[in-house]
Amino acid sequence: MNFEDFARAHGLIVRDLIPGRWVRVPTEDHPRSKNGAYKYMGDVGFVQNHATQTEVQVWKPAKDYVIDHKIVLKAKTLDDQRDKERAAAAERAVWIINQTLQASHPYLERKGFKSGMVWYHDHKKTLVVPMRAFNNVVGCQLISEDGDKKFLKGQQTNDATFTMGQGDPILCEGYATGLSVMMAVSALKLRKSVMVCFSAGNLSRMAKKYNNPFIVADNDESGTGERVAQGYKYWIAPEVNCDFNDFHQRVGLFQAAQSLRRAL
Repeated sequence: MNFEDFARAHGLIVRDLIPGRWVRVPTEDHPRSKNGAYKYMGDVGFVQNHATQTEVQVWKPAKDYVIDHKIVLKAKTLDDQRDKERAAAAERAVWIINQTLQASHPYLERKGFKSGMVWYHDHKKTLVVPMRAFNNVVGCQLISEDGDKKFLKGQQTNDATFTMGQGDPILCEGYATGLSVMMAVSALKLRKSVMVCFSAGNLSRMAKKYNNPFIVADNDESGTGERVAQGYKYWIAPEVNCDFNDFHQRVGLFQAAQSLRRAL
């Protein structure tokens, strides 16, 4: 099976095969959105359908497969370029973080919080969430006043997290969710850390690094959050399209904390 057939078998729609970097593409189940991703290196490849898979699927050529070494060389060159982009993004993130002030932000206010790390630039207030991997800053999540979220171009996102507190980890996906979980943990007087993973895929990846981690899962319509959490102890909101922050805002801190305590 060649790489294109492998990608199709996992539901990805690949029209033009681009080597050497992760490429977002539509999927058979979501043809109007780029819900799939692949990375083709010539002698190995990776695919993921984010609606159905929490793990990256690996393609390796059969023994009789003829490898195009020109593609392998091109992919390696692009991979080296990606490493340079990651280094530049990390440097940029440190600079941005150093420009921030503790201040109010419309997104946080809508989520029920008073302040966070805010970067004032171009007459705008951008909420900054530092992202670290192996104790090093690798990038940051930037959240606009309208709630639009983005990462820095070229930055590392795999294994990148934002952690609050100390103690056994509670893993979650989003920043506002993490803040609500931290409030609940503090109200319960528990020694726990809260690790924001920024995506379901990265949450799944980080969960494997710990012994029996606890997960606070998003109850999203696709069911991805619960699929990631299965096999671990977890909390999930009773309603679809709801996360712990939504639940916290709806029922209040006391009830949210007690619900979390029961799950723990």
